[in-house]
Amino acid sequence: MNRSWVLGIVGSVLAVSMTWWVSDFRLSQFVMVISWAIPMLGLNLLTGYNGQISLGHGAFMGIGAYTVAILVRDQGMSYPIAMIIAFVICFVVGGLLGIPALRLPGTSLALITVALALAFPQIIKKYSSVTNGVGGITTPPGRQFRAPESGFMSGLTNDQFRYLVFSVIAVFLFWLAWNIVRGRWGLAMMSVRDNPVSAASMGVNLPRTKVVTFAISAGYAGIGGAVLVMATGFVGPDNFGVGVSISILTGIVIGGLGTVAGAVIGAIFVQFMPNWAQDIPGEVPPGVVYGVVIILVMILAPGGGMGLARRAYAWFLRKRGGSATEAAVLEETGGFSTDTEEPVHTGTVI
Repeated sequence: MNRSWVLGIVGSVLAVSMTWWVSDFRLSQFVMVISWAIPMLGLNLLTGYNGQISLGHGAFMGIGAYTVAILVRDQGMSYPIAMIIAFVICFVVGGLLGIPALRLPGTSLALITVALALAFPQIIKKYSSVTNGVGGITTPPGRQFRAPESGFMSGLTNDQFRYLVFSVIAVFLFWLAWNIVRGRWGLAMMSVRDNPVSAASMGVNLPRTKVVTFAISAGYAGIGGAVLVMATGFVGPDNFGVGVSISILTGIVIGGLGTVAGAVIGAIFVQFMPNWAQDIPGEVPPGVVYGVVIILVMILAPGGGMGLARRAYAWFLRKRGGSATEAAVLEETGGFSTDTEEPVHTGTVI
């Protein structure tokens, strides 16, 4: 079992076990971390591994959130089924929106997704007969996502139950993403990111890789939105403005582009940094502190949090007399992971 598997298992067990040794208030905050981490993971697949830029993932979060809220309110549908439908809808919408990525460069695609992020709140307000407009949707009290009154989880508080369920979902999605990027599809995504011409000559289907990656990324964002409405019982149009999309992009840059675990670091930063900034003495606005921290990270740790961790581990290896080659590779790759679990063959990759 390699180091990545060990770290993943330890991190997963630690995340799930927090249900029983962290206060309810902190668990409610970490539920918000999960609602950020899942869309960030999806965007990292798209931007960090595939090289496409999106500034509209907040809209996909909104689509997922409104899908769950409407299905639960109007159809009385169970949350697991509603979440799956939200993923499917966002997957389809993302695939359709990803088609322009076949011909447009990264900046043009970014503008298209910005337009989506700007238009989404206005569309929600326009069709108020379904979405309740500016008032948003509050799921019926009797249908809100709460701990069961019977069964082996009946002893959990609502906050414990929500965190436990969402942490298990997050662990599964992170495991799935890790397997995607370590397999042939991840190799195809990274080859498209690094050199599309060489990727095509090696048999990579560029259109399929770009569109499907965009669709998967949008589906992840939709699940993040579903988690948010399941946790809070409310969704409104102003919850998914363009600022949310920018925060998602900021998170993956802070955490580390081209890494799976970087989404967790970015989510913790986005969730807690504004609160920490308010605790700084003086009259410095929290937004200024937030911006300064981002700039410092970009200057001092261009590979993000994961890049900094890898360099620290490389330094540790050198100090302990470990493999100089492994240390050099860690320092060179920084925030980008390029290894794969499967052998490369010369036939068609994707």
